[in-house]
Amino acid sequence: MHTGVKMTELRSVRLDMRNRNVNFSALTILVADPNPHICSIVKNILRNFGAYMVIEAHDAEATQRVMIENRIDALFCAADLPPMGGIKFTRDLRRNPTHPCRLNPILIMTGDATASSINNARNAGAHMVVTKPVSPSVLYDRLAW
Repeated sequence: MHTGVKMTELRSVRLDMRNRNVNFSALTILVADPNPHICSIVKNILRNFGAYMVIEAHDAEATQRVMIENRIDALFCAADLPPMGGIKFTRDLRRNPTHPCRLNPILIMTGDATASSINNARNAGAHMVVTKPVSPSVLYDRLAW
């Protein structure tokens, strides 16, 4: 399957990873996107970074269930996550004082990179925003931050 990710880009990111010594192997990362193809791309990128445990969900209910049942270290959430959207999901998560993942890093993935959408995501509690399609180098830069 063609993922749109160039192998030369993955190789250069791997080299850069060696220089920074970021260890993703102990992290459990949840990728929440309604599009299974996007989930597959992001999962492959994260696995190339060394993340072994990458879980996917395709809607808010499944995302919530995975977050409760697993020790999630980070959430990659689509802005268009059904039914409420990833930004509202993030806001609700941050406002829930008893949620076990309330303080975990959240990265919003969006096709809308306008200043207002980025501000909305950050105001909701997202740590970072990346635009789709996600590239390995941009994703790594955000994670290594």
